[in-house]
Amino acid sequence: MKLKKIASLMLAGVMAVSMLAGCKGNGTNDAGSSSSEQTVVSGFSATLAAKLGDTVDEDYISVKDNAADVTALEKALNYISEPTLQDLAEKKTVQNLGDHSGKADVANMIADFMDRAGFTLDDGKIGVDGLDMTYYAENHGYDNRTVKDGTIYIVNGAVGEDEAVKLVAAEVKEVLQDEDALPKHNDITAGQDKYDYEYVISASVATKALDDTYVGAANSVVFVAVTVTRTASAD
Repeated sequence: MKLKKIASLMLAGVMAVSMLAGCKGNGTNDAGSSSSEQTVVSGFSATLAAKLGDTVDEDYISVKDNAADVTALEKALNYISEPTLQDLAEKKTVQNLGDHSGKADVANMIADFMDRAGFTLDDGKIGVDGLDMTYYAENHGYDNRTVKDGTIYIVNGAVGEDEAVKLVAAEVKEVLQDEDALPKHNDITAGQDKYDYEYVISASVATKALDDTYVGAANSVVFVAVTVTRTASAD
């Protein structure tokens, strides 16, 4: 995909600059809202919102930080072993953590995060399709409930946290550009009630560094969790 190629090029360039400068993003740059109707608080969610732009410029979509998600991510990272962290740290492009769930410690970390963050489906799957909420609108067992889903990305720590969120935004935008990804209403069939939906998108970030014994490996990995929480109200 074109966006993925762009993201890879951006990552390579930013890594080079960051390693020379030794600087790290603090999550406060590029904060702001692209719409007067959009609710955004300062932090990494604001950085994400700024990069998503018109994709989330809807009155039923808000972008806000979620302290519970941050705590869940930080605690879940305790499952990641040093050998696995070394492998993840050597990745040079933005990747979805779900693609590495074949590793037992990654699978345990994902399960722990989903449980702590309160995901609706505790199925251990945290791929990019977790940002697409169509399933919940079409499934009448969920169409009138508050539901939560999401995904986790990994980025080489050399770029810094703020830049990592910007790179992840390109991946998120690719999913949310589908107009059906965040349905405004449920899928109505004969005899079904109609529900209006509102969504809150949150970006949470945590960095895990390698032990000093892993000489030659990249320094750290930035884990970026992006969650979507949907609430329903009767039309």
